[in-house]
Amino acid sequence: MVATPRRILVAEDDDDSRTLIKRYLEGKGFTVLAVANGDDALTALVRDTIDLAVLDHMMPGKTGLEVLAAARGAGNAVPIIMATAVASPEQIVRALELGADDYVTKPFSPSVLAARITLRLRLQATAAPPASADVDTSTAELPPVEVETPAPPSGDDAGPQVGLLGAGTRIAGRYQIAGVISEGGFGTVYRARHLDLEADVAIKVVRGRLQRSAVVQFRREAQLACRVRHANAVRVLDFGALPDGAPFLVMDLLEGPTLESVLQRSAPLPVERAITVLQAVLSALAATHRVELVHCDVKPSNIILRHVDGRELPTLCDFGIATEVRDAKDSASKGIAGSAAYLAPERITKQRYDGRVDVYACGMMLYRALTGGFPFDPADLEGVMEWHLRGERRPTSEWRPELTRAVDLAVARLLAVDPTERPTAEEAETLMASLVWEA
Repeated sequence: MVATPRRILVAEDDDDSRTLIKRYLEGKGFTVLAVANGDDALTALVRDTIDLAVLDHMMPGKTGLEVLAAARGAGNAVPIIMATAVASPEQIVRALELGADDYVTKPFSPSVLAARITLRLRLQATAAPPASADVDTSTAELPPVEVETPAPPSGDDAGPQVGLLGAGTRIAGRYQIAGVISEGGFGTVYRARHLDLEADVAIKVVRGRLQRSAVVQFRREAQLACRVRHANAVRVLDFGALPDGAPFLVMDLLEGPTLESVLQRSAPLPVERAITVLQAVLSALAATHRVELVHCDVKPSNIILRHVDGRELPTLCDFGIATEVRDAKDSASKGIAGSAAYLAPERITKQRYDGRVDVYACGMMLYRALTGGFPFDPADLEGVMEWHLRGERRPTSEWRPELTRAVDLAVARLLAVDPTERPTAEEAETLMASLVWEA
């Protein structure tokens, strides 16, 4: 008799990571239900038969912790592994207190996650009584598992709990909250009205328990993003603090699909459109690099394709992990922040880097937009890293014969393994402009 595959719920808002994890686990024999937000995750836990869930802390809608709390509050005992990019002591302790069975810290290898899943399922099977046994299951416990849990924050790093803001709430006397756009583990983004200017804006507010480290990180994001002034980059308009101490960031209200959603639906794109979108993004990156910043997380989900005066205006957003050039080196102890499919080789090898890592990410986006896919299997993390470091840069025209040699050469330059052979963002923007004439 063939055993029924175990059904795994993966809740992850990053499209690339979700796809990679899903494909890897399916390759290991699991059945995977993948969702992109907390609301869908909670619905799946309530309505579907799930053997184990992997919940990202930071998701639109309900956060991973909120889904965890709701599931446990409803008596759902399915094993839950939390995934987080910011493993703060408070976050880890809170997850375990709410009933999480394990946690993994991003970036992690899919093979590590698969091993954790297998362990949890095995422990669950060990703890479960035989079907015929007369056992009070309310007192059954899992075998002990050693989990290192740092002490919760105290003193200056602890702070008050920050709740959601209701519609009609006024901030700084000039912004009126209209509603929630999205929620994540770190912040809530609201739609608001600037009462003096009679214009709509987006306001991001730190949520959850307020820690000094979170405030510092948030203020840093505001200060760095505020340096960039460009038509194709999100603008930071204001920064301040609520009466309870929670910092807020006022930004352009960006409305439109992400490049990621367009690629999933319509790739490969028409050549002229693909090149024009990348030209706009490179123009924004050139402005970013001129003020000595590296974005570090250029990917399709961070490009909003809004329309202004009847024309498409690609807009680069999310400067949350932007880095000053003088500090641009990944730490072996902290891992690498960013999406694996778009990581430049020098970041993988933990070398010092500059704005050309953003150019490399643009090269990968252009490759995907022109061919409709990746030159590697995104579910194979080790294979992805190997390709970045040593993979053959096959011409895009092998997949799409109508592409010209000039396009092949341009993509190859952007994806050069050696950063010294890559153009700067400004040079790459000029290169894209020349290709538009040929498209």
